[in-house]
Amino acid sequence: MIKRITTILLTLILATQLLALPVHAVHTTNTTDTHTDTLIADANSNKLIIPKPDPLPGVSTDQQGTPGGVKKWFTEVILPNWTKGIVGFVAMLSLLMLVISGFRYLTSYGNEETAGAAKKMAIYSLVALLLTLFSYTIVSIIVNIEFA
Repeated sequence: MIKRITTILLTLILATQLLALPVHAVHTTNTTDTHTDTLIADANSNKLIIPKPDPLPGVSTDQQGTPGGVKKWFTEVILPNWTKGIVGFVAMLSLLMLVISGFRYLTSYGNEETAGAAKKMAIYSLVALLLTLFSYTIVSIIVNIEFA
C-alpha cells in the first residue's frame, strides 16, 4: 500500500514539474557561441513536444504540434506496417502447418486416427489463415475511415 501511494505521489510530482516547464527551456550552444532555443512545448496549446533528430524514425516536431498529428502518424504508418507483418507471419505459419498436415495425411498409410488428426490440423490451419485475412481486412477498413 505504501509503495502504491509513493508511486502515485512521485508520478504527480513529475507531472507537475513537466507542466511547469517554460516554452523554451532548453538552450544549446553552437560553435559560434550563439544560443538557440529548442522547442519543447507548443506556445499556443502548452503541449509537451519532444525534439527528435532527423535520421530517427518517428513523429516529427511539426507533427507533434498539429492536432491529431501523433494519431495520424500511428494510423498511417505504424498500424498498417504492423498488421502487414503480423498477417504475413501468421499466414506463413498456417501455410507451413497446412503442408505438414498434408505430409502427415499422406504418410498415415490408412491409419484412421492419424488421418483424422491430419485433417483436423489442415482445417485448423485454414481457419487460422482465414481469420488473419479477415483481421487484416477489418484493420484496413478502420484505418481508412475518415472521421469528421
